[in-house]
Amino acid sequence: MRIYKLLPLIALSLTLSSCSMFGTLDAIIQGGLDKAYRMSMPEQEVEKDKNLAQAMQNFQQEAANINIHGIPQAFKQCAQEVSQKYNIPLALIYAITKHESDFNPKSLCYNPCGCRPCKGPRAFTSIDCGITQDNTMWVICPYAKKGALRNLGLSYVGGNCNHLTMPQHFAYCNEVRPITSDDQSTVNRKICLSVYLLGENLKECIRSYNSWYPKPFNNYYENLAYCYNGWHTTTKKGHKQASAYAKTVMKILENLTHKIFS
Repeated sequence: MRIYKLLPLIALSLTLSSCSMFGTLDAIIQGGLDKAYRMSMPEQEVEKDKNLAQAMQNFQQEAANINIHGIPQAFKQCAQEVSQKYNIPLALIYAITKHESDFNPKSLCYNPCGCRPCKGPRAFTSIDCGITQDNTMWVICPYAKKGALRNLGLSYVGGNCNHLTMPQHFAYCNEVRPITSDDQSTVNRKICLSVYLLGENLKECIRSYNSWYPKPFNNYYENLAYCYNGWHTTTKKGHKQASAYAKTVMKILENLTHKIFS
């Protein structure tokens, strides 16, 4: 990041010193965060950012009337709850979930093999599971260990999160991913738990937002998507993947909001 772009960030830290990042979406959009970034953005980008913010507000207000084919009802309900509880833009929850699983609660991907079974014993290091593709090692296990979301059924606490056995990976995966024998109420609960885990992760991104220097993007929502995917990465390859992830989520987000409200 060029030096001149750091000046708005210095102003940002002063502006936000007396503000909470857990304010309303309106406060986030209108507050010092966006103002500081917009100082270093081309005029056309500022206008685009304003339009997206308005479209996201419209999505938030009209979500109950939006009918997107293939989205489970349990996801819609719990996404609303998570958005309100954690002050996360509802459209961002939809965009991330669309990118992660295309709203498929039974989605299952093995790392580093992709969404197909790995060959050989211990061929995978972790599994991404469920409608928001929660990672067994980085997400499900740590939140289970600290007792988070136990009221939603996150109860399995086996193993060391960094050294899980294959059965333990699958046990954590089954906490959020519906299986054939599940009844509908269990399916709904697992979908909801998965969405709440997404909310918990984004909450941590919001909480630590002020301490990011430099930030990878000028756009608040794009930075949150980057953080959601790459908060644990320390490698150049990981940062590159998180950046590509964030750009894709932003395209989905713009598509989702502008197609409905343009």
